[in-house]
Amino acid sequence: MSEAVIGLAGALIGASVALLSQLIAARMLSRAEWRRTLHTQCALIWALERDAALAAFDVYRGRDRGRWEQWDFKAKREAEAQILFVTHDKKLIAALRELAESGARMAAEIHRFRENPAFGPSRLGSAIKAHSDVSVAFAEVTRTVLGLRGGPADGGGAVSDLDWALLPGLSLKQREDPADGITGDGT
Repeated sequence: MSEAVIGLAGALIGASVALLSQLIAARMLSRAEWRRTLHTQCALIWALERDAALAAFDVYRGRDRGRWEQWDFKAKREAEAQILFVTHDKKLIAALRELAESGARMAAEIHRFRENPAFGPSRLGSAIKAHSDVSVAFAEVTRTVLGLRGGPADGGGAVSDLDWALLPGLSLKQREDPADGITGDGT
């Protein structure tokens, strides 16, 4: 009888270990899927916002070819929804909200600038700069949430290094103080 009990206990322990292993594997897969979705959607938001900033910069420089109107608002809303559905991270949600608000302020300045270009070149330039700063902050929060290395805290390049590389024609002086020296005449 004792051999049967030992055999039964062994079978139960073996089944428990197998079940626990499957649960751990499923949890790890779920976590990997969560990270992949969050990473993809945050990257999409960042890319869309950079595209918006470049379109605004075109308007600002007088090279408006309708790029702003072609911007994909639907893709941004869908990516925002995906992020909100997969995370409860308060810092990431706050950074996403701040990015959306900054984008709305930039859009308002574009509309004001188009109505009267003499009215607000410095306001539009400041809105583009502020949006760029908020975009960088969003990217850094995303890196932190995802546990990515290689950012400024790890001695790597900041997102702002790439950010500035995407704005063509800026001088070193403008990189130090972008609101100073951005004019509508291309200087």
